[in-house]
Amino acid sequence: MLDDDYNFMIAREDTGMFVDESSRKKVLCISCMHENPPGSQVCESCSEMLPPVTPPPKLEDILVKLEEAVDAFNKREITKKDMDSILVGTRYFLEKKLAEVEAIEIPSDFMTEMKEEMDNGTSGVKALIEACNLLEQYSTSGNRKFMDKGLSLAKVGTDQVNRALRLNWEKFQAFRSMAEEMIRKSLQDKA
Repeated sequence: MLDDDYNFMIAREDTGMFVDESSRKKVLCISCMHENPPGSQVCESCSEMLPPVTPPPKLEDILVKLEEAVDAFNKREITKKDMDSILVGTRYFLEKKLAEVEAIEIPSDFMTEMKEEMDNGTSGVKALIEACNLLEQYSTSGNRKFMDKGLSLAKVGTDQVNRALRLNWEKFQAFRSMAEEMIRKSLQDKA
């Protein structure tokens, strides 16, 4: 039987489990009702995978990469060819991610709920792509106006993507809390 001294997390059938950020809490699998130890990544009983325990990290890698490339280029530590290679690779990665996101089919029932995070995410990635274009113009022309605009736009894009990630995490947490409460009530009613 469930120990009332523990707080239990609830799993979704389609993804396996919800996990609370607190590593001290046992995890209850909704698929098989098995009590898993704190910090579990897989249900011991039915082998359902657990999603990450903490909110997603802030996206800073691309911004830092662009800032470091510009700094190295300005110090003549890398050539124009190296700079352009970094920018082309980054832009290709971003365009690929943007295409993946835009290809996601969202049921119309959820479109309103997800609009803000989708808009922020896609706008952010598009801003990062445009930042790469501006920085490439800088590496070609040497006009610092392109550098300043490119780095500024990269910061704006990064902030927008981070906002989308935060919104997504908050919605996940709200849904998880609602599911936990429903399962707890159901378990209490059965007891």
